[in-house]
Amino acid sequence: MHHPTIALITGKHPIKAKSGYASYGRALARQLTAIGCDVHIFCAGNRSSVTPADIGTIHVVKIPLLGLVSGREMSLLLPASVYLARGIRKQPADIIWGIGPWTLAGVLAGGRPIFADYFTTLRHEYHTALFSFVERYILTKSTRIITHYRSTENIITKEFGVNRKTLYRIPYAI
Repeated sequence: MHHPTIALITGKHPIKAKSGYASYGRALARQLTAIGCDVHIFCAGNRSSVTPADIGTIHVVKIPLLGLVSGREMSLLLPASVYLARGIRKQPADIIWGIGPWTLAGVLAGGRPIFADYFTTLRHEYHTALFSFVERYILTKSTRIITHYRSTENIITKEFGVNRKTLYRIPYAI
């Protein structure tokens, strides 16, 4: 049985950071490795590195100026996604799985099926529509849109006009 190689984009470091995207990425990577997938996690950092971990291989991609916005990495979403996409292109993977807006890096890397995993949108998390055009682009370019809650599905269909039939709900397990 072939287990896929997955490029998972968490934005922040899945072990060192405590944010929602990083925590969710860590849990998802743990489950994917448990079922035999080869997981390569991509995150932004001040220095590039590749480190094996029990949840997969962690690829930290150096993002210029990241140190200047510590704690507000989302402000560098667009340029960081370009750098992350370069790193992802170098890694053979069957699927690119992005978490929320960090899926942009996977869309920019292209060439493979893109899974966009959403539990909220930037508009609802940061109370601004500033990046709505980016999320609309991500959602229209993704092969699969994964949600965990009906409320997220409602937000995505209302805010971005995404057809409900393109959404795949995977409820959180206890």
